[in-house]
Amino acid sequence: MLSDAEIKTIWNASGDGAFGDIIRLCILTGCRKGEIAGLSRSEIDLVNQQITLPPWRTKNKREHVVPMSVPVQEIIQQRLAVVRADPSADANYLFKQRGAKRPFSNWPEAVQRLNGRINVPDWHAWLYCKFHGRQLVSR
Repeated sequence: MLSDAEIKTIWNASGDGAFGDIIRLCILTGCRKGEIAGLSRSEIDLVNQQITLPPWRTKNKREHVVPMSVPVQEIIQQRLAVVRADPSADANYLFKQRGAKRPFSNWPEAVQRLNGRINVPDWHAWLYCKFHGRQLVSR
């Protein structure tokens, strides 16, 4: 398990792009990396402030409703603005793989870049399982 200091280090070093937003949303929501990286607009309900993952996108094959805190809403709103501003982007996915019409999946390169900026051994291991969902916002 990562310490609060390690989470803060990862949060601050993860960058301002899609990868950084995916990392932050994983930390804030407790969702798995693939659940966040594959977010589509149809899964986001801004009115009810929730993300609804369909059964086919969750490990247990059950629908999963994730409440959106204010920081999660802010990140989602920023990603929606990016998608709307990029006519080449697939309007369905919040995190599009660069140069492709599929969700972000460039994990090895993104993880390697972040590894070069931080000294947190094996931090990326938690990306492959469900994060424990600790809130970092107040820290």
